[in-house]
Amino acid sequence: MDEWRKIYEDNYRLIFWLIVAVLLFYTLRRHYLMDDAFISFRYAKNLIDGHGLVWNIGERVEGYSNFSWTMLIVGFMWMGVSPETSTYLMGLVLHITCLLLTYQLALKVLKNRNWSLLVMILTGTSYSVSGLATSGLETPLQLLLFLLTGYVYASGLKDGWTNRRILFLSLILNFALLTRPDSIVLVVAAAVGLLLSQKVWNLRSLGRFVVPFLLVSLTFLLWKQSYYGSILPNSYYAKVRGASGLWYGLFYVYLFSVTYLYMPFILMSVWKVKSLWKDNPIAGHLALFCGLWLSYIVYVGGDFMDFRFLVAIWSFLMIVFIEVIRRYVTDPKLRVALVVLLLLGTPNYFFGFKRVIAGFGVEKVNELADHVNRPPLHWDKIGKRMKEMFGGTDVVLGVGPAGAIPYYSELACIDLIGLTDPEIPKIAEEFSVVPGHRIITPMEYLYRRNVNLVVQPVTQMIENRHFAAWARNASWADIYRFYLDVDNAGEGRFINEATLLGIPINDDYIMVAWYLNPHEEVDRAIGRYDMKRIRISRR
Repeated sequence: MDEWRKIYEDNYRLIFWLIVAVLLFYTLRRHYLMDDAFISFRYAKNLIDGHGLVWNIGERVEGYSNFSWTMLIVGFMWMGVSPETSTYLMGLVLHITCLLLTYQLALKVLKNRNWSLLVMILTGTSYSVSGLATSGLETPLQLLLFLLTGYVYASGLKDGWTNRRILFLSLILNFALLTRPDSIVLVVAAAVGLLLSQKVWNLRSLGRFVVPFLLVSLTFLLWKQSYYGSILPNSYYAKVRGASGLWYGLFYVYLFSVTYLYMPFILMSVWKVKSLWKDNPIAGHLALFCGLWLSYIVYVGGDFMDFRFLVAIWSFLMIVFIEVIRRYVTDPKLRVALVVLLLLGTPNYFFGFKRVIAGFGVEKVNELADHVNRPPLHWDKIGKRMKEMFGGTDVVLGVGPAGAIPYYSELACIDLIGLTDPEIPKIAEEFSVVPGHRIITPMEYLYRRNVNLVVQPVTQMIENRHFAAWARNASWADIYRFYLDVDNAGEGRFINEATLLGIPINDDYIMVAWYLNPHEEVDRAIGRYDMKRIRISRR
């Protein structure tokens, strides 16, 4: 044993970088580009094309919630790099940086390189953290900003708050606010912690913290108010349900703790938080912030994307868990057993996710990505096909998935679940309890916006070989597969008949769309592309 320990100690640096390489390879093999990323892509493209930071040309609504990430995409598009490529490359760089910074923060808190290496491994092998790294979303950037905040904050607690350190902390927090508005939780926690830990304040140190918020964040909020007419992104109104959504938020946190086997460690951390605050103040601060962030997740009602909202504090959680184990678990065998349980979190997620999570509205990372470019859905191909058929026209789509289809089609689109439409959250009907998919537009609004084709490929993609049989048996029951309330069309309208179109997407699949409002370009495409027209009625 001593010989193996000596080999390990003598080759620690090599072993460290080998582990980093393995973690990077693990992420490289799991490139998952998600549909929601294409919302930012569409905003970026419209800005590059001179239409402004908008979803539909001429309509101002903040349907994204990641301004700085979208601006990074714009910068790469300006240089000729596609969003699909730029977000992948940024994600990889940010992910590896996060792993290294996780190690450095853990080293500062735990003061032990072996435990710190374990923290990095636990973070890097997390299915959620690695899977979301190259998803096209801003998740790895938010994780990096949280880690930078944690590192600077830990340095301030340990070595004192210099004016330079206070300024750097303020700049990071401002960038975090521009990246995601929910980073306000981090800003408030860091500001309160700084206020309490800084024993003597002067105008210079206070100014270094406050002035960047006046110059950056306040300016940004004023611009948002003038440009979009709202400080909060539209997704807030579409997703957050207030008190009625708290139970799902609690359930979401519970599913996370069960799926990754973290429940015992969360309970241990809550039990020992007072002692942790006294014995290791930095770890105590991280533990309290994790509790605050979990409370925020409960408030907003959780999420439908894997455990995306937990990624921002993943490294913090691992540091707290490890510190509780090594400081308060004295039995060596029990300590080893708890570490093994932590390491089993990802395998349990991998093998147990479907059985534990299925049916509760939370989708696994790779399943979310499969919607975009794998059969049977092929949302990217649908978008490209729509552009081929209707590009350059004023055909309007009503879309369930609001990412790849609108981005590739370049057509005016009405997002049925209201993330990118300011009117829908005000008039929407309850659809489900799942955040991001809890509301849907009423039929009246689709008529008012003159939507021509309603596209819901989640339920309406049919293999070519089965389409003829499906068309023969199509009935009024199929109209309900669009999830719209066809029994309450509004304005005295009662829908008795509907026309469905079988739109060929590729050699293998046909998408069924609802031909809602007539358009000459759609009529022309029906003949040109040999679409099957299917008329159904209530009778």
